[in-house]
Amino acid sequence: MKKPSAATVIATLALFVALGGTGYAAVALAPNSVGTTQLKDGAVQSSDIKDGAVGSSDIASGAIQASDLSKVATKALDGKDGKDGAQGPAGPAGPAGARGPAGPAGADGSGSGGGTGLASCTFVRDVNATPTSHTVCKDATLYVLSLGSAARYGDFSGSDASGMSFGASSYEPAIDRRGVDFSNAQLVGTSFQNADLTGGANFTGANLTKARFVKANLTGAVFTGATLTDVSWVDYGFVAICPDGTSASDHSDTCVGHLTPAP
Repeated sequence: MKKPSAATVIATLALFVALGGTGYAAVALAPNSVGTTQLKDGAVQSSDIKDGAVGSSDIASGAIQASDLSKVATKALDGKDGKDGAQGPAGPAGPAGARGPAGPAGADGSGSGGGTGLASCTFVRDVNATPTSHTVCKDATLYVLSLGSAARYGDFSGSDASGMSFGASSYEPAIDRRGVDFSNAQLVGTSFQNADLTGGANFTGANLTKARFVKANLTGAVFTGATLTDVSWVDYGFVAICPDGTSASDHSDTCVGHLTPAP
């Protein structure tokens, strides 16, 4: 007689289970006689598994993914935040910012030089020179409005004396400004009214825009290359004497054209 196959045996057992009921099968089945191949998909639910029946050793590595876990389980598995790491090195310097607005203007400075009250000026005295004393304000910026009597034969070359007064009222005696050097100076709006500028006063290259020479004696003064825009030569009958010795009133109240000293 031929030996029955395993399939025949399993089929026969299944028939007996079906005829005799599940209670009989549970009692009569041998241990490990039902495997994964005998179970349909979804046949075993979580309610069919006893608490603690499945341990970590019963689960293959990688069998459970994060998506298989509930939100509560996922949250329970989160670890605590670790400690802050060490501070990293400083990054490179960024580009320079835009230039800020200019600050407010500073207050006018003040100074003194030989009693003249002028910034950057000195008072020179030399018994072997003619004259024996004079003021030197070369390349200076002058802050006072009136120089007084200290400018006779003074050196103001390259200075900025705009708006100052080197003269006097037309009703006062003429003030001595003989031989003064204003070459290349800024003399915008500067007054030389009623000043004695004889003796070779030098205005070479000076900016004399809107300067005032009313009643000034300019005999022998030098104006080579000077800027003489809107200069006042005559006012209320007080007239300037031009470098060539003529009167400004003889030339339509101007010395322009008569600035060359007479030989």
